Amino acid sequence: AVLESCIMPPLKSSLFSSTDYDAASKTLTLHFKNGETYSYPDVSPDTFHNLILAQSAGQFFQKNIRPHFQGIKVKKQ
Repeated sequence: AVLESCIMPPLKSSLFSSTDYDAASKTLTLHFKNGETYSYPDVSPDTFHNLILAQSAGQFFQKNIRPHFQGIKVKKQ
């Protein structure tokens, strides 16, 4: 079976509380500690993997995700 969705435990990050990744749609969802959630489409599995392995998820995000992917704010339900 192919793992299509991956829910990760909380990141060791001062910026994020957690992250989700849907491999089928290549969508990265970041849950910020300020309560906001953003989805980033077209993020490769390698980029996601590098994010969760980074010593600083926030620094990795600022350098490798934020400038290259359009974030879409997810409305609270």
